[in-house]
Amino acid sequence: MGDSHPWITIGRQTFLITELSRPLYTGMPVYPGHPKTVVWDHLTHLETEKDGFSYAVKGLMFSDHTSTHVDALSHIIPGGSSIADLPLNLFITEGIWIDVSHVEPRTYITEAHITQQLEENSLNIPRGCTILYHTGANRLWGTPQYLRDYPGLNRDAAEFLVENGCINMGCDAVSIDNPADSSYPAHTVCREKHVLNSENFTNIEKIPSHSFWFMSLPLLILEGTGSPIRAVALVMKDD
Repeated sequence: MGDSHPWITIGRQTFLITELSRPLYTGMPVYPGHPKTVVWDHLTHLETEKDGFSYAVKGLMFSDHTSTHVDALSHIIPGGSSIADLPLNLFITEGIWIDVSHVEPRTYITEAHITQQLEENSLNIPRGCTILYHTGANRLWGTPQYLRDYPGLNRDAAEFLVENGCINMGCDAVSIDNPADSSYPAHTVCREKHVLNSENFTNIEKIPSHSFWFMSLPLLILEGTGSPIRAVALVMKDD
């Protein structure tokens, strides 16, 4: 894969791009109970070259919640909006990120943890923003521990984010919820408040500014309950 921090110029402004998505590949970690991801060679150059012009095609089989992805409201709300029904402006927003990697796995990220990080980094929560939080679970990617050893938001923390303007909360773990709590308090808040959540990010801690522009366009899956996303953070270059 290429440079995770390329530059892009839009008009007169230059931005640093940080890659935030995981690749899709056979055998990649998936949430327990979800379909496994399989990628295979459907046609190869060797098989098609006899026709005079060779080409290759991959076959893909995966869950709509595989890899770095966003949950549609229909994932947690019966009759809720599918991923194809959600407006695109939900996926291009202001963003901030915080570091909660000091919180022990299988415990709760609290409102106090969040407010401490906001104060330490002189951050406000912009209305209509995406908030990413770095748990450190990304270091466990590819191991069995990745699916069970991470902290999650408690109800008060999730409510605090939503009440202060967050429309999408995301993390570098397989779930925004504490795996030791089967009541899913963070997902429950998303259900009640009709806000999005995204999971399985990487490189959150490498975003060079705690404030950035966030882009994470989903696939247009009809009736999809979620979608893999190619997520990036754009940080404006100082003049």
